[in-house]
Amino acid sequence: MIPAIMEPMRKIFASSFGQDSAEVAIKGIMKSILVAQLFIEPLLKLVRWLVLSAILFFITLLYVKGDSLLFKKLFSAVAYTESIFVLMSVLTILIIYVRGTDSIEAIGDLTVFKGLDFFLKGKDQNTTIVNVLSNINPYSIWYVITIAFGVSVFTKIQKSKAFIIASASWLTWIIISILQSKVAAFLVGLITGRI
Repeated sequence: MIPAIMEPMRKIFASSFGQDSAEVAIKGIMKSILVAQLFIEPLLKLVRWLVLSAILFFITLLYVKGDSLLFKKLFSAVAYTESIFVLMSVLTILIIYVRGTDSIEAIGDLTVFKGLDFFLKGKDQNTTIVNVLSNINPYSIWYVITIAFGVSVFTKIQKSKAFIIASASWLTWIIISILQSKVAAFLVGLITGRI
């Protein structure tokens, strides 16, 4: 997605700082994004898989007796279903390029598959609810259903209970992510003296 955002960023920087400064800024940003994509992103995905697998594991233990390989099985289900979000990213990039990168004017233009927050009128009222609803889109629903099937297969529990487990785990993960971003913003505010 990097090439898709470069031209809009170049326009914004050029209008704010001038063409020469914009080129220097773009080169610096490209290096940072490349490092993040190659090193930080895979590490964050692994942490996400581990945390979501742990949440699934502990909620599943409420319904089934302990299985020594249960965590490994759930981790494999979580890692496998990540391919759904890879597909979403590929389709997003294709749609952005079909629309044309020159039509990108804001960060919201990079979100092709909208969440349930799309239907809210007053998005400024409660950012936590907006953040939760923005994470509920067709691909995240597909993800939860696929994990539910994995839980059902690995634990032999009913599909409806597996869906409840997968949904509760996904919602818990979303809330943890939102809290993490709020804590990070608070700490940045403390460090920069804005709070």
